[in-house]
Amino acid sequence: MAKTLQILFLGLAIVLSGSTMAQNKKLQRDASMERAAMTKKGVKKMKKHKKAPLFTKTTSIFSEDFTNAPDTAWRYYDNDGDGYTWEYDSYYENMVSYSYDDYNYEALYPDNWLITPQITIPASGAVLSYGYFAYDEDYYSEVYSVMVSPSGSDNIDSFYVPILSNDMLTSDAYMTNTLSLNLFAGQTVRLAFVHHNCSDEWGLGLDDIEVYSLDSVDLAVTGTNVRPVSQSNASATITADVENLGFAAINNLTVYCDVNGTVTNATIASLPSMQTATASFTGINLSNLGTYNIKFYVAHPDDADNTNDTLSVTTTVLPAYSLTWDFEGDTNLPAGFTTGRYDNGTAYSTGFFPNNEAWVVFDDTDYDYLEPGFEGGVRVAMAESWFDENDSKTAYPANRWLITPSIRLTTGNYFVWDAYSMDSEYLEDYKIRISTTNTDTASFTTLATIIDEEGTWQRRLVDLSAYAGQDVYIAIQYISDDMFRLLVDNLKIAGLATLTPDGPEPEGLETAAGSDINVYPNPATGMITVAAANIIRIEVIDAMGRVAMTQNGSANTMNISALAEGVYTLRVTTENGVSMKRIVKK
Repeated sequence: MAKTLQILFLGLAIVLSGSTMAQNKKLQRDASMERAAMTKKGVKKMKKHKKAPLFTKTTSIFSEDFTNAPDTAWRYYDNDGDGYTWEYDSYYENMVSYSYDDYNYEALYPDNWLITPQITIPASGAVLSYGYFAYDEDYYSEVYSVMVSPSGSDNIDSFYVPILSNDMLTSDAYMTNTLSLNLFAGQTVRLAFVHHNCSDEWGLGLDDIEVYSLDSVDLAVTGTNVRPVSQSNASATITADVENLGFAAINNLTVYCDVNGTVTNATIASLPSMQTATASFTGINLSNLGTYNIKFYVAHPDDADNTNDTLSVTTTVLPAYSLTWDFEGDTNLPAGFTTGRYDNGTAYSTGFFPNNEAWVVFDDTDYDYLEPGFEGGVRVAMAESWFDENDSKTAYPANRWLITPSIRLTTGNYFVWDAYSMDSEYLEDYKIRISTTNTDTASFTTLATIIDEEGTWQRRLVDLSAYAGQDVYIAIQYISDDMFRLLVDNLKIAGLATLTPDGPEPEGLETAAGSDINVYPNPATGMITVAAANIIRIEVIDAMGRVAMTQNGSANTMNISALAEGVYTLRVTTENGVSMKRIVKK
């Protein structure tokens, strides 16, 4: 009897445990939505996603943006028989299929089919475009496939041609995809979006479905690895991405690269319809400091649209960086930085700004909010202009300052920084300002004003040559009016510069006073000795800020006989940081 009771109690415990786990998951989801409420954008379940525009360049054959519920020509099948299938979400104006029942707190195992009306594909072929997203920021691993019924039948068994199989979402971001329908040229078909092979997530959203025809030849230069800021390189490799938007495959395509009037070319051997390929240009001379105007272009005689054949970019080649603050040290602002809040607002996100700080170091480790940056890392400087709803309108705009330590400039210096608006629907405004006296806001002059900073990381720069030889403070003044959050990272000084003597050392690429090391002989004609311990690297930098020689390893001697006569700066990286010493080559 006792044993029977134990078994009964064990069974009851398992039932209660399962119920508790389901309720805990529900609470976890509710908590996720509560966290989202503390962000201005929120998750897709709480706020309608930003739709991608429908493709309009060529002829649209079929389109549905779900502004209204789809008509009766559409089909919905609950192939797993659980009573759930695709449904119209009238609030967010899209279709949705669920993998979790958040009313009964239980997992679903969807095999749900959403089938389009019949679509006739032209003999020249066509492309399917659509948008999709997960309904939850934490439970996003939804899986779907896209199938085709070549006969145009709406019977599930007729959908035997997959054009996308078991695609798993990796975030809740709204994504767009394009798939070729050229295989079905001249046929009348139906398309099926199948939500399947997943469980216990939340929901899959589908929107902005369009089928459009193709020109025979349409080439577009769509991207490059060239960035607005570069370092000196006498033999750089730069690339251009070319997309084939046409029906015909293109072979042996010549792509051209014009760098300040010097033209080279590269060949893409094969570029199928609706595919992208990369052309590489090697040995490009970007050794001289200054701005380079770079143009990539294609010139196919049968191209139906010449407006997308060219991509023009500029890059400014800068001297080597002497100071860098990357905010990766810890969650405190780097030594020597000061902040100031000169508005009447209270940051809405008290979890990130508990004391209404002007700027904080945000650690993204536990959030995964940030777009990938140019140099990686998980910490950035952050300020907010979304103020508490109880604040009066006089609290706006924000006026929040982030100020560097005092920096001693030489010649040819630039200030470089990375920035982006955390929410692309709320673009941020800010200024870069400079003071030659102190950190009082009245002493600062504006160097640059950025209006509507992009929703992706941008690398920007300002020229500091007008302040050569002076001690300066550089400030980022955040001035947005009821937007969201501005993020900045990788603040750098290009060209030789140090912190003003007796100032704190920066994090990242630290620079200590030149007196920390001794170099002899100086002047020198050949071999020099660096009196420093635990050396990692020795670099020789010329008067233009270019790295003339590099020696990696722990050796403390270096042969500089190959250098031309002149004044150089020795930059010595050790386990304790970076030191600089001016030397003369005779």
